[in-house]
Amino acid sequence: MRFLWVLFLGVADPLVACPDFTDVPSTLSYPSPYVAGDPTKSQISKSQHAQMKAAVAPIDDALRALARVADDLPDPDAQGCLISHLQHWAQQDGFAELQTLQARLTIGARLAGFAILARRLKAAGATEADLRDATQWLSRRARAQVSFWEAEAPPLARKGNLRAWASLAVWVIGELQGSTILMEWPRAGQAQVICAANADGSLPIEMRRGQFSLHYQLHAVAPLVVLAAFQKQAQVPVPCEAALRRAAEYALSDIESGAKTAARTGVIQSYFNGTETLAQHELAWIEAYFTLEASGPARELARDLRPLGNSKLGGNQTKLWGH
Repeated sequence: MRFLWVLFLGVADPLVACPDFTDVPSTLSYPSPYVAGDPTKSQISKSQHAQMKAAVAPIDDALRALARVADDLPDPDAQGCLISHLQHWAQQDGFAELQTLQARLTIGARLAGFAILARRLKAAGATEADLRDATQWLSRRARAQVSFWEAEAPPLARKGNLRAWASLAVWVIGELQGSTILMEWPRAGQAQVICAANADGSLPIEMRRGQFSLHYQLHAVAPLVVLAAFQKQAQVPVPCEAALRRAAEYALSDIESGAKTAARTGVIQSYFNGTETLAQHELAWIEAYFTLEASGPARELARDLRPLGNSKLGGNQTKLWGH
């Protein structure tokens, strides 16, 4: 099995100092990374991909830095640092204006990262007053996401991985705010993505993505599994839980060779044709998966790869889920 170890973002590193405050983008505008007119969205435009990466890099860098701080909770210095940074993002009203479709489609994963950081703070003892600014900011962004996905999002996107990330973000934000309305909306998104899973667990929308089909199967399973695990904690029923297990097992069963997905799509998958290498953070959801399924292969994989972390899932998943 081949992994890009360098992309695993140091979840075991101790907190040395609180990071400097960063510039907060209130406006985001970037194009789709894919070649226009490609229905599979599997052909990357180098120039458009570079524009997108440049636009989101400061956000993702900030999330990685703050996830490392969160991994040191409940240390009081880490708690104070993280609270001040979330207040900074709230006061600067991050992501207030998403000027392109791609920005609106992809902001959900970043919102999920910030929301889970706030959730970890709350679990570590942060007060309602400590989190008030961040919760109000995240609530504004969550409601904007709900409006977008209901009224503007492309039909196929509503059934795919980006809707799954938006659902995770809105659930956690609703939980922070105590909003049953926000907590109910993600369930429809979950159902749209996961209930249509094929008998073998492959997700039909992701299987349309050519060489990136397995990549996007994993990208959908990650937020769906973590959302389901949070719902289990809250004793809320998980939509189509059996289908979710099938989707997770399909993804895990194909990461060695990509043969299943290649046979289904007729295309060698990106992890096996030299386009990209499977990174540890793409499998960090396995730790949450153990709240749903005691899969033997998943446990063996986790033992080999721990600690597992993903900043968009809130940091060190091995620590977060108690493994």
